Amino acid sequence: MQNKEKLVSLILRLILNLILVTSASLILGSLSNGIVIGRTENKELIYSNMSLLLPKVLVIISIVLIAILVILDLIKLVNHLLEDSKNKKYIKITLYALFLIINIYTLIIFPIDQDKRNGFAFGFSLSNAIISITLILELVFSFIEKKETSKITVEVLSEGAIFAALAVVLSLISKMIPALELPNGGSFSLSMLPLFIFGLRRGVKAGAIMGFTYGVVNLLTDGFILHVGSIFFDYLIPFTLLVAVSGLFSKKAQEGSLKSVIFAVLIGSFLRYVMHGLSGVIFFSDYADGKNVWFYSFILYNLPYMAVSALASLIFVIMLSEKFIYLETRLK
Repeated sequence: MQNKEKLVSLILRLILNLILVTSASLILGSLSNGIVIGRTENKELIYSNMSLLLPKVLVIISIVLIAILVILDLIKLVNHLLEDSKNKKYIKITLYALFLIINIYTLIIFPIDQDKRNGFAFGFSLSNAIISITLILELVFSFIEKKETSKITVEVLSEGAIFAALAVVLSLISKMIPALELPNGGSFSLSMLPLFIFGLRRGVKAGAIMGFTYGVVNLLTDGFILHVGSIFFDYLIPFTLLVAVSGLFSKKAQEGSLKSVIFAVLIGSFLRYVMHGLSGVIFFSDYADGKNVWFYSFILYNLPYMAVSALASLIFVIMLSEKFIYLETRLK
């Protein structure tokens, strides 16, 4: 009961201090405009000629003093809330979500083709979005899974963010090179390569989080959607399935089973292909130009680029298995 009373008192004091900061800021705003001492016959404002430097400095000092008190109260409030581990997770999720929203906004406002510095800002925002989405999903999963042994470590999260970022880079490169675009649509890409390697290294749970994260970021980098259903069938579900399913083969693959590596790539690629094909049939039948929509979506549009991308990913995953997947020989 006493702790509850302290918390209420702390929140009330924090609110009052915020009111003080707001009031002082409004006073500073009025000083910046000048002190009105009268009006002309035309009702125009007449401002005082006195120097306002001293009052401005004094008001700024008052704002800083109260701001310090607000920060101290916020620290106390956070410490109080963090005594409960569940509250700690809620706070972290909220803060990461706010951070993510800000970075999504900056992703939208920086056109990367206009200026080199815009490109840097876009890249940093993209990196921030990948990492924050990964951390949010890890916290959400921690509510569901209670076993200590299955918790995802910071090392795994960091690795997932790096592999997701690499997949984004490979995807963007494929879109920038016209020669990689296929006649009926889609483009050859090695973006699945880091996704498969991560799933085979880290298993189903971490793989699902990373795949979902990549799906969200891939959606953001594409910058547009023609149908709401495409969000799920072309981005979120296929990439989550791709990495999660490859994670099902992780144990055998890490023991050195080449067969498991091959099955992981083929089944993961097939599931992604099926989701894209269904997306075309369900949401984009108007683009078939009179052709059978199933034939157009599954054969003409999605099969060529998916087959080439899957085959290339399989070759490279096999080549890199010894260094990145097999436990006895892989780089830690």
